[in-house]
Parts: sequence; structure tokens; C-alpha cells
Amino acid sequence: MTTAERARRRLLVFAIVVAAGFGVLAAVTWWTSRDNPREGSKIVSQGGPPLGITTVPDSYRIVFRVDDRAGKQIVTTTERAWFRRPFQSRIETYSGRPPGEVRRSVRQSAFGVLASVSPNAAPLNIVAPPSLASGDLRVDRVLRSAVADGTILVRERREVFGRQCQIYRAGGPVFAGDIERYVGGRGNFADFCVDRNGLVIEEAWTFNGKLIRRRAAIEVRINPPIDRKVFEIEPAPSDEISRGAIHRLDDDQEIPGLYVLPEPPDGFRLLGRYGIVIPSAALPDPGGGTVPGAGPSSTSDVYVRGPDLVVVDQDPSLVRIVQQESRDERSIKLPNLRNAKLIVDARMSEIRGRAGDSVVRIFGTISPSELIKLARELRPQE
Repeated sequence: MTTAERARRRLLVFAIVVAAGFGVLAAVTWWTSRDNPREGSKIVSQGGPPLGITTVPDSYRIVFRVDDRAGKQIVTTTERAWFRRPFQSRIETYSGRPPGEVRRSVRQSAFGVLASVSPNAAPLNIVAPPSLASGDLRVDRVLRSAVADGTILVRERREVFGRQCQIYRAGGPVFAGDIERYVGGRGNFADFCVDRNGLVIEEAWTFNGKLIRRRAAIEVRINPPIDRKVFEIEPAPSDEISRGAIHRLDDDQEIPGLYVLPEPPDGFRLLGRYGIVIPSAALPDPGGGTVPGAGPSSTSDVYVRGPDLVVVDQDPSLVRIVQQESRDERSIKLPNLRNAKLIVDARMSEIRGRAGDSVVRIFGTISPSELIKLARELRPQE
């Protein structure tokens, strides 16, 4: 081989090495820049016992990144939320990735109040029946029973933006409270990840085999100091719609036929007895629009224990709410209520039945088995 041939060969080898280097660089660039639908979430372990829930907080602050993939383009928003259990919440939604760009809406709740502000609708401030804070979940109370009866499956353990959690698979998203039974083979499911504080810090919803929505917590603070101004309701009550009413009643007043618990549940205290009129604007008409006239009215005994609550609610007019129920119901037998149904919910499980011409409901942030036990204790005042 001549000197010229050796030089050409060295030049060829050098060119091949350079080309290979550029190829590796291009591959690395593609790999690191490609879309990662579960960014910040990685599998820690498969199998083994589920991650235990050790402490349920009285309050927390959380920031979510929400990726909507249902359309042709990914739409990302940011949710900043504050919760003081059991009644208060504030949820701000921003365009763009965290920390967010432009504030799009604010949703607030407090005892007896639900309010919202957004650029696409008039400010809203209406009465809400005593309930868990808007946007909050209490999956810690229903996981065991939902796994035991096969409604949800235990999956892998993950770490989401540095926070460990346990994946469970349901038939649909749980962020609104519904726990839909998972049925394999359909390609429709939601994987939600629960941390040691019982918070859902990631939810990935797959529909027809395609990931269409993912909500992941990038920041979580447990029992932080929260300025009371955070929970001050922003929009004033509107005169344009009926906002309903809620009034404290005399706790000692005996109402014949009213179903009550003989004693407060273990560790709970009676917050009060309330007369409630639900605004018609809060009741969507299945045919479109809103139901005309006043909404249902009821009498509610409200019990609290730290972050937990239990409510006994009843009135004949509540049949309008029962008729619009879309959650899964399971028939149960109770000695004091006819046609009793149990609804297992990620916010508050509920039992409802009939007593005379009245609908009686008992719901709260306790396990379904505890709720059934309380429902058996309900008795009419004489």
C-alpha cells in the first residue's frame, strides 16, 4: 500500500468516525427532546405490598401540571391549589406549564358556599350543601374496600417528581370522585398514584388505548401555613340568580320523623343542624338548561373530626337529586331504610334510602363499612 493510499484510508476512517459521532449526537438529541407523556414519573418497584398511608393532613398546598392530549396538539395548564379540610379550598388555573402564564379561572369553596371566577362566565357565588372542599379527594378511606371487591387493581409503585406513590388502576378518571370499575381488554382506564399522605399526585387517563390526559403534582406541601385571605370568597353573591339558602337551626329542636344518630360518631362533634335550600342553578336539567323554580330543600346534621366530616341529610324533595344520580350504586339491607343504596366515592361515600315519603342520606369521609354501621344506627326522633 502506497503512502497516498494509506493517507486516503486514514481520511476515510476519520470521516466515518465523525459521521458516527454526529449520528450519536442526533440520536441523543432526538431522545432527550422527544415528548415524554409521563415526564417526572418513574417506576420504583413492581409487586410487593402497596405503599402505606401514614398521615392524613388537615391542610395542604399542591401544584399540578395538566397535559390534555385529546386534540391534535397537547394543551398544558397549571393548577395551584390550597386546601384546609374539610370545607375550604381555592384552585387557580393558569395557561402554560408551571409556574403558569395567565390566570384563567379561580374556583373556591367554604362551608355552605361554592364560588368561581372565569373570563368566559359571570362570577358565581351560590349556596352549597355542607360537603368536602371542592377539588379535594379522600381516596384513603375507600382504597381498601375498592381493591377487595375488585373495583380497582393494585399496580406498580412510582416516584413522581421526587415523591413516592402507589399506582391503582380504575375504569375511568377519579379526580371528580367517581370510582369506575376497571374492566380489562377495553383500553379504557385511569392509573392514579396515591402518596403516603393519601393524596393523588398523578393521574393518567387512557381512552381507546391512547393517553388523553395526565395530571401530575410537581410540588406538594403538607400542613403549611396558609394565610386566611387565601380562602376569602372573591365574587360577591349575585342578584341575577337564586343562590339558595343555608341557616343554622336549633340543635335541641326535636323534629318528629327526622332521622338522627343517637350519638355523634366516634371522635366527631356536632357542628350544627342546618336548613338548606339548594339553588336551581346548581341542578342541570337533563334536557338542557337549568331546572326552573326553587331547588330541593333539606335538613342536615353536620359532624366534624379534624379533616373528616359526616352529614345526615333528608327531605322528600331530595328525590330530584336521587333521580339524577349517575354513579354506581350497590343495594344493601338496612333495618330502618327502604331501597338502601351504597355509593363508594373518592370524595365521600354515601348511603341513601327511603323512610316514609322522605329520602334519607348519610355521607362522609369514612370507610364504606363505617358508613354502613352508622346508617344502621339512624333512628327517627319521636
